[in-house]
Order: sequence, then C-alpha cells, then structure tokens
Amino acid sequence: MSTFSVSDRFAVADELFLIGHHEYTGKRHAGDEVFGLGLAAAVLIELGWQRAIALEEGAVLVRTTPTFTGDPVLDHVLGKVAAQEPVTHPAASWIDYLREDLYLLVAERLKRQAVIEEVQRGVLSRQSRLVAVNPFTAARPRSLMLGVLRDPPGRRQPPADAHYAVLAGLVAAMEMWEAIPTVGPDEAAYNSALLLDRMHPAEQAIIKGVSTTKAALARRVRR
Repeated sequence: MSTFSVSDRFAVADELFLIGHHEYTGKRHAGDEVFGLGLAAAVLIELGWQRAIALEEGAVLVRTTPTFTGDPVLDHVLGKVAAQEPVTHPAASWIDYLREDLYLLVAERLKRQAVIEEVQRGVLSRQSRLVAVNPFTAARPRSLMLGVLRDPPGRRQPPADAHYAVLAGLVAAMEMWEAIPTVGPDEAAYNSALLLDRMHPAEQAIIKGVSTTKAALARRVRR
C-alpha cells in the first residue's frame, strides 16, 4: 500500500482553482472536463495528505479511515468512495467519475473563505462569473508554483516544495498552458516531468491518472 507524503497545506484544489482562473476577470483557463479532471485529482491528493486514503497495487484507491473530515469537498469524495465499498477502483477511474462533481464544491469552499465572489456579467445579464476578492491573493499560488516549476530539482533530489510541485504537475497533466503564459509549453512540460519523477509514488499515480483520463476522453470524442 502506498500512503502519501505529508503537506501542511491541504487545499491543493483551492489553489488549482485559482491558478485556473484569471485573477482579475475570472476567465477560466481550461474547459469544463479538463478542469474537472484536475480538481478531482487535487482533492484525492488532499485526502492522501490527510491520511484518509491510500493507493494499493495497481493505483487502486482505498479508504484508510472510517471517519470524515468535516470539509464538504473532501467528505463528498469520501462518501462516494465509501458507497462503493467493498468494491475498489483505480485512481484514474475515480478522477473520471468525479470530474463533474467538484467545480462548484471547490468554488463554494473558496467563497466561504472570502477568496472569490460571484458577480453578474452585466446589469441585465443573468450570467455570473467567479472573480477574486483580492487579485493579489488569488495570483499568489501561481507565482509560487512558477518558482518551483522554473527551478526543478537535480537528480535524486526531492522538489523544494512538494505542494507546488504537485500543482505544477497537475497544470502540466491538464495542459493548462494558458494559465502560465510566462513559461513556454515545452519548458513547462519538461520541468514538470522532472518534478513528477521525484514525487511520492501515490502523487505520481494520481497526476498520471489525469493525463491518461484526459487522453481517453479525447478518444471518446473522436469516435
């Protein structure tokens, strides 16, 4: 069984959400399905860091605690996993299954923290968008992630910051290059691969699950 490394910052999905939106306009940098895959993986990693799940052989996801966390986002996923027991599934299958569930839940978590707010697009518009309450706060995760992405570790060295290395890996797996325009896609993909190679095996498996599920979705569309 592969447990996870430990981070003192659990809200990976919150920071991925912020990285995936323009801090001033609220414009999304990825489509619904791809964003959903990234958020699902991020929440699984959060649960791993809280020691609520682990991965068995074949990247099969299992619960490791009978209790819930009290966080609506995490407990939504734990509830889904518990409902399937004793049947288990690979992490990639869970990423695919959860991709439509988490965008609004993560948004609500950020609203409760007063990090984002919902505003109408215009006086007469029925559409709304999610924008940062403080653009500088919203931009900070991207800035910290870019610092890690631009300076990957040497051979056999762990990433300088596992939290932001994971975020860089998720952004690369989603191919959300629009979110990081100051780094070219080739450089970002190469450096994120170096980071991924030095991550904990459970984190690697989940991030790779985003890539494989994204590719599978693309094949479904082409048929």
